Amino acid sequence: MTTKCRHLKKSSQKLLRNDEMKKLLIIFLIISLAALSGCGAFSKKSKKEQNNSQNNTENTDNDDETDGFDGFPGNDFEAPITDSSITNLDSLIQELNLAQYHNRGFRGQNLTIAVLDNGFMGIKRSIGRYLPPDTEVIDGSGNPQQQTTHGTKLAELIYTLATGEKTYKATTTGPRLLLFNTNGWTNFTEAIEEVIKRKVDIVLYSQIWEYGGNMNGSGFINQEVNKALNAGILWINASGNNHLSTYHADIKITNTQEVSLPFKNKYVRFKVQEDYTPCKIVLSWNDFANTKNYQTSQNLDLYLENESGEILSSSELIQDGLPHKDYRYYSAHAREIIKSVLKKGTYHLRVVAKSNNFNSLSALRITIDGYKVEMIDRTLDQTLLIPADNPGVLTIGAMDVNYSGRGLTSNGINKPELITPSTIKFEDGQEFQGTSSAAAIATAGLSVFMSGYGKLSRAQIVQYLNQGLLGSRESYRNSPSSGQNNSPSPQLNTWLPPVLRLPDLNSLY
Repeated sequence: MTTKCRHLKKSSQKLLRNDEMKKLLIIFLIISLAALSGCGAFSKKSKKEQNNSQNNTENTDNDDETDGFDGFPGNDFEAPITDSSITNLDSLIQELNLAQYHNRGFRGQNLTIAVLDNGFMGIKRSIGRYLPPDTEVIDGSGNPQQQTTHGTKLAELIYTLATGEKTYKATTTGPRLLLFNTNGWTNFTEAIEEVIKRKVDIVLYSQIWEYGGNMNGSGFINQEVNKALNAGILWINASGNNHLSTYHADIKITNTQEVSLPFKNKYVRFKVQEDYTPCKIVLSWNDFANTKNYQTSQNLDLYLENESGEILSSSELIQDGLPHKDYRYYSAHAREIIKSVLKKGTYHLRVVAKSNNFNSLSALRITIDGYKVEMIDRTLDQTLLIPADNPGVLTIGAMDVNYSGRGLTSNGINKPELITPSTIKFEDGQEFQGTSSAAAIATAGLSVFMSGYGKLSRAQIVQYLNQGLLGSRESYRNSPSSGQNNSPSPQLNTWLPPVLRLPDLNSLY
């Protein structure tokens, strides 16, 4: 090996055994046949517990590859493929107290709502059936849309709940909808420029980024979001479904150059509950600037091991603060990523410091994206990802799941500021839940209120919440999201966000 090659650290991954390869091949063939026969991501059988996977994919924007940034926003549920209408619409209307507003003609009209998402599969079938004909889809100049119905279902949920109609009716006017493909950094930044230009009233962004920020609301992703906030746009963000799969801590280096972690002073443990679960593990640390072009010289490596200490996979990219033409071995950014298909069991994560330039303010975060994957050594008080951690956005959690993210911002703001129910049921038996749908429900409810009583800023909404005008904290105490169903932890954030419920109209006069 030449001297040059010694400095090129490659990501290593253990090869699957022959029997595992055969099983994976069978699974692949089954999925392929299902796709050819028109089957969706979910069967028509009702599925109460949903995937909290972020469904991330590597970015392929050419301008992003030049500096090694392959960050990709993720959805917090895998939306069902269905043309069916929502069956629990009346229940949601009742829980949010929307009926009397609908009777007064308040249905989100005169407001423009932008849905920023990775994909809007099925949107052509939806327009005219569930969405108004003037719904506009804006594709950016970067990545094409992902093959997901995520954005489509959120748009349908907003319009259906705001108008109170299961299907589109020309006689009922609701909010104007603009649907932006934000699949990748280029599309994301272009969408923000466009919503500012079009003077959008509300942005719904039910996605998160695992890295690109400093765990305190700063960083280049939040810097872009701040442009929309400074333009007076109400930005509503899902809190993310990472509450059970996130670890956050200060970086303390041991004598062996390993980062001190809770299990045996060197590991973070997590458990996989089903065989052959695809997992994406992301290590990030707080050395990001407000520009994407910043290059960190802080260098960490990430290792995935089984309980016997055998290394199954690793990510060993070099962060040296210098520009490089080939980012297969280098990263400009403070992150390491492992993707692996894992069998049921318990696994260990280990972090090694390859540079000595960390300080007392240095911190790291590890997130795991995988179906029913839970961290054993998790931190329950800091599970908000980007841009849900931005102090200026209105962060929405889900009250009916136990994996809804929450945390405290750098300036002492407890998030989420608001929670709603999130379970959506369809006529064909499919259903989903999570903070994405919760954020869409909050968007619909607030648009109804604003259509009758004027546009509101985040600060005004928080003021109304503190006054008990837009919700109650009592409904939250026994919900799965309250944390009472989780293991006790001294780090548990005991903030009780209010549940959205519009005030009786008689009380406003």
